Amino acid sequence: MKLRVHDLIGELCMTYEDGEALLAKLRPALIDHPVVEVDFEGTRVQMASFFNGSLVALLQDYHLEDLRKKLVIRNLPQHAAETLARRMADGERYYHDPMFRQAVDQAIDSRLEPA
Repeated sequence: MKLRVHDLIGELCMTYEDGEALLAKLRPALIDHPVVEVDFEGTRVQMASFFNGSLVALLQDYHLEDLRKKLVIRNLPQHAAETLARRMADGERYYHDPMFRQAVDQAIDSRLEPA
């Protein structure tokens, strides 16, 4: 199965909400197909927040190694591929290392508390 990001999102893949729109298509595709191709042809901008809302969010349900077997990423510029790789590594730690997740959540909570 092939998902064309440009057809779903457009040429600017910037916001978390844009990522969630892709995620809504990715989750069922991964259940129904052994391999899903995500093609970024025609996109011009790919931001970390977009990746967090889409591909990184899949790590709630999958380990990174499992996703590497099920997802094929095409036509992603090198700089965006590097951003995605960093976000995926961080996501793997956050979703699958309870101590790391607790530390991150505590740090975020402490910043949100009134002074």
